[in-house]
Amino acid sequence: MLEVCVDNISSVNAAVEGGAHRIELCSALSEGGLTPSIGFLKTVKRKHPNLKVFAMLRPRCGDFVYSPMEMEWILEDMKELHDNGADGFVFGALTVDKNIDEPSCLLVKKHSNSLPLTFHRAIDITNPNLLEENVEKIVSLGFSRILTSGLKTTAEEGIENISKMQQLSKNVVIMPGAGINLNNVESILTATGCKEFHSSASIKTVTKTREDIDFGKVILSDAEIVKNFVKIGQQFL
Repeated sequence: MLEVCVDNISSVNAAVEGGAHRIELCSALSEGGLTPSIGFLKTVKRKHPNLKVFAMLRPRCGDFVYSPMEMEWILEDMKELHDNGADGFVFGALTVDKNIDEPSCLLVKKHSNSLPLTFHRAIDITNPNLLEENVEKIVSLGFSRILTSGLKTTAEEGIENISKMQQLSKNVVIMPGAGINLNNVESILTATGCKEFHSSASIKTVTKTREDIDFGKVILSDAEIVKNFVKIGQQFL
């Protein structure tokens, strides 16, 4: 099952056209994905009311160590996103020594209104020696899914750790993500035993108003890539 990460309307439409089962709604995918605007969510839910939308909860780029004021910010965003139709949330928080921040995760769980929670790739910068402990901890905190590249830069490089996580995943879905493309997705799913995966299914472009001024990358999902991903993913359901 494919989850497409998107940060623009064109990508949402491509994901739907290609038959994606769920989207991760973000802003600033070029920064790893940040919290989307309420206007973005409302527009998506109005145009595609049956599409499952999991909203990113990440107020800024950088690390995943959040101050009490930042957690207030996250919870305010979470309430607004919930009230405007989000079907789930994507969140992760760490302590300064890169352990799972249990109090922050429990706060998010408390305010989730029982919607499903995905612990995102913050897990990929935790201690590999604590992999089993951290998977168990995330489950105990009430998360139903872990998005991971197996503690490596890409899911393909992290196959061994993703496989270990999948073996430990009695009560949580392990979802590989990062660097997944049409050339490697089948081998990743086969090797790990995972049934869900995460990708932007994208063609990257650069937006410029003049040749000498670059206002950043636009990551555009492609409906044909999505369609081919979905076809491959159906073999593993």
